[in-house]
Amino acid sequence: MKLSDLINDFEKNSNELLAESMEKYMQDKFRFLGIRGGTRTEIYKKIFFQMLERLKPLIGILLSVVGIKKKENFNMRLSII
Repeated sequence: MKLSDLINDFEKNSNELLAESMEKYMQDKFRFLGIRGGTRTEIYKKIFFQMLERLKPLIGILLSVVGIKKKENFNMRLSII
């Protein structure tokens, strides 16, 4: 996933009415897109797991260097996330 895909997902799920109320709640110190936490979490999860798939070979090498040799341990630790 590219950064542009992330931006598109955020823009697609933005809500101006929610953004306005969020900005007022924070006393107009920050700008918001008006995305609720659950939706934002789902977007992050999608990106995280796509990045994780690309990094699995590197993570496996790093884990073997630090002494974790079994893939089961790696998968078990990922299930905690």
